[in-house]
Amino acid sequence: MLLKNILASRVDKKVTITNGEMRKLIGAKYSKDEVTVYYHGLVPITFKSTRRGTTWYAKQLLPNYCEMPSVGKPMYFEITLKSIDSTNKLQQGLVGSSWKSEKVKTTSKKKLAKLSKVTQLSIEEYLIDKNKPVSTDKFSLIRDWAKQRGLYDKGDVKTQFLKLQEETGELAKALLKNDRNEIIDAIGDIVVVLTNLTQLTGIFVEVKGDVTRLRNITIEDCIDTAYNVIKLRTGSMQNGTFVKNER
Repeated sequence: MLLKNILASRVDKKVTITNGEMRKLIGAKYSKDEVTVYYHGLVPITFKSTRRGTTWYAKQLLPNYCEMPSVGKPMYFEITLKSIDSTNKLQQGLVGSSWKSEKVKTTSKKKLAKLSKVTQLSIEEYLIDKNKPVSTDKFSLIRDWAKQRGLYDKGDVKTQFLKLQEETGELAKALLKNDRNEIIDAIGDIVVVLTNLTQLTGIFVEVKGDVTRLRNITIEDCIDTAYNVIKLRTGSMQNGTFVKNER
């Protein structure tokens, strides 16, 4: 469900959602003053209601790949609210058509603790969108992982470049040994490092559709740029490598 997000102020970078908008998702019968929702079907953000109940304030910042709304320019985000009122419902991806408060009774405390840790949900966190697919955007997950660990706040692009050299060395070693598991692991590590290195370059591009706003360049931008170049290339295979035609 698309809900309108508003930036509270220039100082407080946490977004707000009006009660009318939030009720579209949680329903009129929801009585608690806090609710945890999922941005893009994956990232949990907890909102707290004001005393007068007119607005819900986010208790944490949005993940790095979610563009923050500007003051005076609200943005709509895909927001959902999943139910984990039973292990079976979670595993099968089933949710109720309306909000329902029901504690888990059929799951042991040990299993429930593990379940809650994996999903980052508590027993009574709910959501109503049963058609929203779970995100599989690995680049976004990598950026969120890095941000949570302070890599973008305290990291350095030069250090990431050195890390890249280290990982390419690991790949070279794995290729020489023909170690399939190590090859896969090294290639994955290189992609992770390149994703984070891109975020730390300090390069900004205009937000599509709004030239007054800027955002960090992403690895997806770099891939798109490279592909737009190579898709037009012509050439031939020579000694095991592709050699492009000279213009």
